[in-house]
Amino acid sequence: MKTRLNLLLSLSALFWAWQAQAQGSAFGVKGGLTLGRQQWEQNFQNSILMRYHGAAFIESLGEDTRFALFAQAGYHVKGSAIRFARGSYIDVDGRPVNFNTDAQTFQFRNAALVVGAKQRLDNLDLGEKKAFYTFGIRGEYTLSTQLGPENLPVNSPLVLYYPQKEFVKRILYGFTVSGGIEMPFNDLAGMQIELSVSPDLSFQYNQPPLTNVINPGGNFGGPNTINLGQQRIRNLAFELSLGFRFLHKVVYVD
Repeated sequence: MKTRLNLLLSLSALFWAWQAQAQGSAFGVKGGLTLGRQQWEQNFQNSILMRYHGAAFIESLGEDTRFALFAQAGYHVKGSAIRFARGSYIDVDGRPVNFNTDAQTFQFRNAALVVGAKQRLDNLDLGEKKAFYTFGIRGEYTLSTQLGPENLPVNSPLVLYYPQKEFVKRILYGFTVSGGIEMPFNDLAGMQIELSVSPDLSFQYNQPPLTNVINPGGNFGGPNTINLGQQRIRNLAFELSLGFRFLHKVVYVD
């Protein structure tokens, strides 16, 4: 973990050193749709979670306009959803409780920093537009979570199988790959559309095997305690962004 965080900090320092020698910079904001998926080690059949993201970015401008270093900081809502049929169970007082699992979501609201390189493709005939692709190293910090239904009673047997806050990993790392098109309005402003994929290399959630866990269903003839297997979760996010770019050029006069 420390090695990867040091790599991210080193790349950030390299970017700012490059930026100091560049002939200007491009900066802007972008945001849009996030499609989140998660890999769970247990048998949940996870569906896509549709949420949103936003970010601010800065890029270097040099003599070679095809290549740039970039850094961006943003807010991303990641996670997944489970969708089962409606169901019910009997609580400890013998009363039936209905629950709706059509749209139970697991959300991780993360702040992210990405540092990497951008390459423009001059061999594509797009007129004034420019196609590009990027690769960056990413670090994230989890600001808040929503781990399943907010109104689930504590004595529900389902609580055993949803993530618990104490096993959420706040610091994450991974990488981001993207491609898109820049569309200039004039020499100093334009917009861009970008599609990116961001797999995590670390776990968002890491729960070790647990033994002798109190079973809420023990009051209904089941065992009083049960064992739970290891549960680990990784994030995978697909993001479609629309952004605006502005150029700040440095002109040297003899």
